[in-house]
Amino acid sequence: MKYKDNVQFKITGSIWLLVSLLYIGLLVFIVTSNMGGFKIIMSPFLILLIVASSVLAVFNFKIPTIDYVRVNEHTLSTFRSLALKRKEIKLSEVEQGRVVGNKLILILHNEKEFEISLKNLTIKDSEKLIVKLKKSFLIS
Repeated sequence: MKYKDNVQFKITGSIWLLVSLLYIGLLVFIVTSNMGGFKIIMSPFLILLIVASSVLAVFNFKIPTIDYVRVNEHTLSTFRSLALKRKEIKLSEVEQGRVVGNKLILILHNEKEFEISLKNLTIKDSEKLIVKLKKSFLIS
């Protein structure tokens, strides 16, 4: 189940794109100016910042195409971030689930909690997820 389309992702992506363009402008200014050794030191750093901000811009524009929640017969996983791998649990480890506000909290047998933010899913996908998970454990 993919992230729902959210204007916040587009705004964030646009901001990172603007930051990238500003770094490109700064790089052009530094390279064309007569700054000597400063130019040699700053150019690789600015190139790294341009690449990083461009990656973040593209990532934010593509978030609605990423699966936020994946459920199969034995496991459930949620997307955490670009740098972290998916958080995964076995459905057999879940004792029960509770819907609290816009969160689905899964209580595991070891008394830890696994949280799914329902605001990242459409209403239809949230309902499908709950129906699918009710086949494995109680959700109240």
